Amino acid sequence: MDTFTSSTSYLWTVKDGSPRSMNLSGWGMGFHLDDMGNVCLRTSAYDGSVSYLEMENGRRDLIGSGHSYKPYYFFFENGDFAEYGAIQVTMDEFLACQGAEEVLGNAETDGFKAAGILYRGNGLIHLNLRRDHEDERGYDSRYQTFRMCPGAMTLIDSDMGTYSESLTDYGQEEKTVPVLYPSGLPIHDAN
Repeated sequence: MDTFTSSTSYLWTVKDGSPRSMNLSGWGMGFHLDDMGNVCLRTSAYDGSVSYLEMENGRRDLIGSGHSYKPYYFFFENGDFAEYGAIQVTMDEFLACQGAEEVLGNAETDGFKAAGILYRGNGLIHLNLRRDHEDERGYDSRYQTFRMCPGAMTLIDSDMGTYSESLTDYGQEEKTVPVLYPSGLPIHDAN
C-alpha cells in the first residue's frame, strides 16, 4: 500500500457506547459497495512498471513506478470485516473454464503474457499480465478482473499493476483481518 501519495480512509463503529476502530482502518484510500455486494477497499501501489537498477556493488535493486489503484474485496462478518482471499490456479485449470481461451487471447496483446492467475473467494478471477522490457532491465504489469458466470467470463476491471492473493499478505507485518480462501476453482459445465 502506498502511504505517501494517497489518502487513507478510517472506519469506525460504536460498540457498547464507545467508538471502536474497524480492522480495515488505515489500510486503503476508500470504501464502496460494488454491484455484487462486496465491500471494496481501493488500494494504491507502484507496481505498473518495475526497473532493475544496477548498483556499483553488483547488486540489482528494483524500482517500482506506474501508480496503480486496485480494489480488494471484503465482507462483513461477526462485527468486523474479512477479506476474500485468492488462490493461484494453473493455466490448465483456467483454460478448463468456459470462455477462458477467448479471454486469454484478448488479454495477451502488445507483448503482454499471462504471469499468474488468481481465483478469489467471491468468484472473481484476476489475470496478472507481464511484458518484459526489450533491454531486459525491467517489466510492465497489468491485470484484468473477470466475473465468472456459468458459460461466460465478464471483464469488470482492468488497469496497470499486479494483484496479490490478499491485501493482508501484501506488505503487512501482522494480519488483523481474517482471510477466507476458496478451496478450488469451480469448473462450469456447458450442459
